[in-house]
Amino acid sequence: MKTIKRARCVLLLAVMLAVLLGGIAQSSESRNRGVLVSPARLVATVKPGEQLSPVRVKNATNSPVEIDVYVGRAEHRWNGSPIYFDSPAERSWGARHLGLDQTHLLLEPGELSTITATIGDLSDIRGGFYPVIFVEIRPPKGSVGTVAVSRLAVLTLLQVVGSKPSDLAVTTLDIDQANPGEPIGVFPLIMNQGEVHASFSGYIEIAHVGGDIGTRLPVQPMTVLPGCSRQLALWWHPEKLPVGTYRVNAHLSAGGEPIEAGQWAFQVNQPYELASTERTIDVMAGDTIAQR
Repeated sequence: MKTIKRARCVLLLAVMLAVLLGGIAQSSESRNRGVLVSPARLVATVKPGEQLSPVRVKNATNSPVEIDVYVGRAEHRWNGSPIYFDSPAERSWGARHLGLDQTHLLLEPGELSTITATIGDLSDIRGGFYPVIFVEIRPPKGSVGTVAVSRLAVLTLLQVVGSKPSDLAVTTLDIDQANPGEPIGVFPLIMNQGEVHASFSGYIEIAHVGGDIGTRLPVQPMTVLPGCSRQLALWWHPEKLPVGTYRVNAHLSAGGEPIEAGQWAFQVNQPYELASTERTIDVMAGDTIAQR
């Protein structure tokens, strides 16, 4: 099992981060103004010296832009939200593992350029590694007025040729209900104990022991990095729930292989009915309160 040196892990997602107000960068969905960067992520199985697919950068604004490009790193939290690392040490790590053919661009309106990344030293890498290509955009030097800087991040999901497959497991599963009659929350935690990233999907099954009440809660594909975990938040809205024991089973798979999981259960001690949407409204009338 891979040692986890950081409690927080970051899923590499393409995001735009405005460093100052009024940033000029926009996502790849913008059609009129902005700096367009595509693709949003690069996925590959690699070895030293190989090149990744080019990243296209287009200035779709009406003004020249200056662009700095560098490599950092990212991880993800349990809920999948990203944290980016771009300190000098992280940039040094990124430059050692992923070289760029261009690190500075000056694009005129409508001009298009490409950035090609080449796999570098992998002697310290086992399995997967996850650099992030940061594209930092600003007006050219000498611009008058407030200078705004924006940043785009292009994720990479890379693994070394010959890496062992991922090793996922459902380590815990919490079941909760805030108040009687409200939806039942199911919160499985999936941990990647392997050395490469993996995408998993499937469903969580809930069934009443000895009865015909039950459901399957679908799980859409999600990525989890090695040494990291993802916690799902699924909700069941049954119209009724008889007293008794309910079994909860996780039927998840990654790469066509089932994910290891135990079995969980919860007990319903009082008959359950879905909370009514009708509300009692308190109306102030003089010094009295009338309930309708």
